[in-house]
Amino acid sequence: MSFLKSLESDLLLKWISKEIGLMQAGDLDRLGQENVVKAIFGNSLLKSRSRFVDLILQCDQGKFDLLCQRVKVNQGQRKKLDIAIEIASKPFTEKSLLARSAREIFLIDDCFMPVRESSFEVESLIEPVSLVPPAYDYQLEMIGKIRSFLVGYESSVLMQLPTGSGKTRVALQSIAEHFWSRDTEKNSFVWLAHTQELCQQAYETFKRIWVASGNEPVKAYCLWGGRKAVISNSQPSAIFSTFGTFCAMYERGEFYEVTSRLHCIFIDEAHRASSRVFGGVVKQLKTQVKIIGLTATPGRHADLDVDNLELKQLFDSNLITSTILGSDPIKNLQERGILGVPKIEFIVASDAEIFVSNTGDVSAGTLEVLSQDDDRNQVIVRELSKLVISGHKVLVFSCSVDHSKLLVANLAAGGILSAYVDSDMSSSRRMGVIDSFSRGENMVLVNYGILSTGFDVPDISAVVITRPTSSIVLYSQMLGRGMRGPSAGGSEDFFVLDIRDNIDSFGKVNEVYGYFDSLWQSRGEHG
Repeated sequence: MSFLKSLESDLLLKWISKEIGLMQAGDLDRLGQENVVKAIFGNSLLKSRSRFVDLILQCDQGKFDLLCQRVKVNQGQRKKLDIAIEIASKPFTEKSLLARSAREIFLIDDCFMPVRESSFEVESLIEPVSLVPPAYDYQLEMIGKIRSFLVGYESSVLMQLPTGSGKTRVALQSIAEHFWSRDTEKNSFVWLAHTQELCQQAYETFKRIWVASGNEPVKAYCLWGGRKAVISNSQPSAIFSTFGTFCAMYERGEFYEVTSRLHCIFIDEAHRASSRVFGGVVKQLKTQVKIIGLTATPGRHADLDVDNLELKQLFDSNLITSTILGSDPIKNLQERGILGVPKIEFIVASDAEIFVSNTGDVSAGTLEVLSQDDDRNQVIVRELSKLVISGHKVLVFSCSVDHSKLLVANLAAGGILSAYVDSDMSSSRRMGVIDSFSRGENMVLVNYGILSTGFDVPDISAVVITRPTSSIVLYSQMLGRGMRGPSAGGSEDFFVLDIRDNIDSFGKVNEVYGYFDSLWQSRGEHG
């Protein structure tokens, strides 16, 4: 990191203290400062206008004059600060003049340079070509059940399969087989999810399936991350969208033309579909198209029966499960090597009073208090360091975005390679951080509220849950991130460290999966 070595310690300290507080930053030595800057900021370091101004103000006159010349800024009689602000206001993107000039003048390392923003096409044509691996027997069973639903009279259904068992493939292969085996004008579908990562994952899965087995070109629309398109009604379409984008387009009437050709709508993480705004849209669409929900936990909260009943009603009390997987699907999949076996250890890190919000989960205020507990954080960092030294690749669920930064800073100060992601990052930076973690360049990835779904790194060997939760759904999702077994590129078992506070923990993974069984009285009829 030759670039950082050229900067004054006071400047690094200023940048770090704005993110994690002066008290924590002041304890860092010079190497610790450099490690923390890299871990916290990465390629967003100089996208901040204020930090770029700081960089310009601390450079010598020769570099300052050269930068002004390169980016064509006239100095005149103006103050250096005013000139620095003008320069820092220019675009700092992958191929911009400012980025190229600054790199040469300040010798900026690759890790601090801007990366190319995602060039993911809004529209693409998917044509049949080659093969995909065969489905498991239970997947074929579920594909058959969904295809039966697609030609039946019921308007909605909720499919339950464990996290890591291939829900996305089952659903998309079902619709692919349905389309290519039938001559019908209703030859389009919509896939909805609450994050762009889930949407992209579904699009790529469908593309692999259709390329291998499709019988005609299909127009695919990727509507997330601000992407928009005018959807054609002239050919079969596969529309992948986030909830918010879809609801906005639907309310503007932009799906009116395609509705006549729309056969069904898939809703990933369907327990979210009973929210009032989105649930209202689903209720309207049920009269026109078929609705298929996917979930590992067919309920919303452990204790809020009203919300759970609303979800059940939204899907007409129609739940389908796998008969082949038997009464204990988790154990069955673990014995097959598809899922790993979690080894859960609990550590009591504080006796803080836990408050629950009106959503049924631990309040944001409680999480904030826990995130600032120095003794608790020391325990977490110590345990994370042990896991890395033992060779684990670790995914961490933190109490807040600021908590993520604080944990990463403390790990970096101790020489542990780590990074964090949050929802405010650009998609390109977030995917870059995740890719680095996947390749093993960082052994610890910390997140808050973003990687509980739509995240697939099979060789994660440890999950650390630092945030208490009273949501059985969230707890199940967090555990699921480490559950890929050897048949899916993971391992036979994985380690879970649950940082307990003054709150009861949930039971074993098997018990969590079956928690809502009693809610779905019609389970035996449809399962």
